[in-house]
This record gives sequence, structure tokens and C-alpha cells, in this order.
Amino acid sequence: MDGTSPWRRLGLIVPAALLLVVPCATALAEGGRFFLRPRCPDNSCVKPEMLPKPEPKDLTKPPEVPVPEPTPAPFTTAALGDGSFSTPQMIGDFGGIRSLRSIVVPVSVQPVDTSGIPIGPPVAGTQRVTVYDPAVARIGSGFKIADNESPKPLDRVFGVYNYYNGLTGTGGFTAGSRPPIGTAGNIVPDTAVAGRRTNLHRQLMGFEKTFLQGNASIGLRVPYYQDEYKLTAFSQSIGDMTAILKFALLNDYTTGNVFSLGLAVTAPTGPGIDTVDGTIRDTLIQPYIGYIWNYGNLYVQGFHSFVIPTDDRDVALVFNDVGMGYYLYRNPDRNGLIAFIVPTGEVHVTTPIESTETRFIQVPDIVAMTAGVHVGLFGGRPLLTFGAVAPITGPRPFDVEAFVQFNYRF
Repeated sequence: MDGTSPWRRLGLIVPAALLLVVPCATALAEGGRFFLRPRCPDNSCVKPEMLPKPEPKDLTKPPEVPVPEPTPAPFTTAALGDGSFSTPQMIGDFGGIRSLRSIVVPVSVQPVDTSGIPIGPPVAGTQRVTVYDPAVARIGSGFKIADNESPKPLDRVFGVYNYYNGLTGTGGFTAGSRPPIGTAGNIVPDTAVAGRRTNLHRQLMGFEKTFLQGNASIGLRVPYYQDEYKLTAFSQSIGDMTAILKFALLNDYTTGNVFSLGLAVTAPTGPGIDTVDGTIRDTLIQPYIGYIWNYGNLYVQGFHSFVIPTDDRDVALVFNDVGMGYYLYRNPDRNGLIAFIVPTGEVHVTTPIESTETRFIQVPDIVAMTAGVHVGLFGGRPLLTFGAVAPITGPRPFDVEAFVQFNYRF
């Protein structure tokens, strides 16, 4: 005896028996396959009378042609010719920068003698008042990353028109004065100035070109603006140009989902911002992240960025921009005039990193809403966008912004 208990032997014999019995039973049930005996896959070893008889063919019927299953069109938002996925760009906003300036205001002054008694009628004079005016040079530059930009690297050229209605500054007050008794001079009245307003037109032209197999891109924006009420010496001018570098860490051509990061650099190529401390002409460094997430006909995209000025007198900002769109219409015919229609809405939050109440550049906390519609034309490469922006928090830096954007993707 080897010391193995009968129960243990039984536990070894039963599984071994099952390993032999089960294949044999299965082989019998399947038509006589035993161990190494080959099975007849073509029924060559089965008697002819055991084979199923084929049904007679009806020669009067035409042969049936298999109908292929319909293949859905590629899920593309720009309907590009290569079937790649490209969501319409963010629309953007921004018009809330003001600069502390000293302006000369005409007033009526009253001459007096040494006793303080008026001499003759009032005469024209001036009074200097410190106010915050809209910084049209900065607003007209279009430096914000979310303005007409997609988180996805693209090949495109574009032109944008923005109209800002009612850009508003904050007023100022200067107390009046009078000469001391015993000295002749003028009595200057208290002078209050309401926030000055203007309307601004801005045109933005530029391009974007991909590299690294479409996972990175470089772009350039060239702005030009016109100040209707000529609050500064430059009523119209080229603004500050912005170069943008973009790299997609995730760039899924199947789902269209994107996660990217990059850097926007705005150079002082236009007029500076006039302040009581001189003109500010600095460079803006703007690192950012962007993303696109698609779910059927719905998509969400956004940008989050920091703006770091190179001049301490300027103000650092945080931009948080999120948008949502829905494909209301898709044209299966790529040769049609209208390729798709996408209503969209966006929320834009601007936050100064520190208080700007007493700085030379003032930016309030702003929450603005954008509503628009993207219309893809002739297959989707030309993309036309209309819409408007309105701030929903006070003090409102502008009344409303209207825009038209045209992008051609290639």
C-alpha cells in the first residue's frame, strides 16, 4: 500500500473516467467520432440515403441578389472629404477691459477779485478728471484663446467681424476750487464725468496650419479695429497680433473627442493702452487647455486659460469658456448647399487674479452668454457662424456684441 486512502483514489479515478466517457458520448451523438477517428466534415463517409435531399430550384424565379446592409455615413461634424471629425469652433467673447486715464473736460469758470467777488461773466475753462475708459486697443485685438478657436488642430483660413455696442467706462469726479481770499483768480466748479461710451468694430483675419500628422498646429490672428467715438488718439488701427501653438494629447478621429493644450502669445504690434502712468505696450502670455466631447448629435467643448502680462501695470486674468452645440440638421448629400445646422450656446467667465479697482488697467468679474448658429456650406468645409453676446453680470462693460465668423477648412 502506498498510504493513499480509498477516498483519495476514488477522487482520482472518477475524474479520469469522466475524461474518457464524456468525449466518447459526445462523439457518438455527433455521428460516430471516436478518439482519433477523423470526422467527415464533407459528409463523404455518410451513406447517400442519409444525406438531406436538396429542394428543387424554381427556374422561373430570377436569382436572388443579396442586398448589402446600408452603411451609415461617417459621423462627421464638418463633413470633410476625408471623413475626419471636426466640431465647429468656439465663438468666444470679450470686451471688458478699461484703462485709467486723465481727460480734460471743458467747464465754465467764474473770475473773482481779491475779495472773492465775481468779475464779469463766466468764461470757458477746463478741468482734468480721472476716468476709466474702454481700452479699445486691447478689446480690438482679439487675443482671447476662445475667440473663433477650436481645441482641435485644424487646417483653415478665417475672417471674423465683431461689433461691440455700448462699450462703457466708469466715470470720475474732480472737486472744484476757488482762490484764497486776498488773491484774484477763478472759481472752478465741481466736475463729474459719467462713464464714457463708444462702439467698436473689429475685423480679425488669420490662418491655422497643422503638423505632426494633424496632432499639432500653429496659427496667427491679425486684428483691425475702428473706434466710433474716438476715445483715443488712434480711432482705427491694426491691433496686437496673436500667434497660437496647439498640441492635441488626445485626437480621436473616430469619436471626435479631443484634449489639447497650447500657448497663445500676443505681441504689442498695435497702439498701446493710454493710462495716467503712461502707455502700456506689453506682451501677453496665455497658456491654455481645450477639449471636445461628443455624444451623438450633441457636443461640449471648452477652453481654460491664464493671461500673464509682461508689464506689472497690466492685469493677469483667468478665462473659463464652455460651449454646447447640437446638430439640428445633417445633409446626407455632400454636394448640397447646406451641409449641417448647429445651434450653440456658450458661457464665458472672466476673472481678474487680483483686485483691479485701483490699478491702471481695470477688468471686472464678467459672466457673459453667447448664442449662435453654425451653418456648414457645400459639404461643410466653408463654415458660416452668426450670433450675439451679452454680459449678464454688472457692471456691464458693454451692451451687446454681434458677430459673423467665416472659416474655410482644407
